[in-house]
Amino acid sequence: MIFKVSDDQTRVRGIYCHWDGYLEYNGAILNEYYQDPAKVDRLIDLGALSSLGANPEQHPIVKKYGFDYINSPEYEAMTDDERNQLSKEIVNYTIAYHRDRGEELDIMDMSLDEFSLNFATGNFRYGGPEYLYLMGKENGQWTWVNGRGRYVPKITT
Repeated sequence: MIFKVSDDQTRVRGIYCHWDGYLEYNGAILNEYYQDPAKVDRLIDLGALSSLGANPEQHPIVKKYGFDYINSPEYEAMTDDERNQLSKEIVNYTIAYHRDRGEELDIMDMSLDEFSLNFATGNFRYGGPEYLYLMGKENGQWTWVNGRGRYVPKITT
């Protein structure tokens, strides 16, 4: 899960991310590419994610053919080299359930007290997260917690 504290520090907004939530993947992406709070807001505005990439925008092939681009005529016509190149670049783009699959927009928005209670009890919409990332009041500073409750003050990779 990826959360950000509001500028006035009274609310917390966040999203679920299905794939690769561990520190060495999503943690490293957040630490390297999501230091700007406005970019984090754009990411959260997408709602729940299938996968996180360095770029919150849609990859052009997903924009053209949708989430199921693998079944598109353009993809089918690609050579193996072109498909390999696409596989290497598409992981740099974020796949969002609402934008890319047409599912309902899913953003968690709660008071700081509600967030603290949900954090303490593991009672988030998706249960207790394996990893929870939080951008706090200090610009570009991420903190994280793994599923065993271990708190680390700043992401280090």
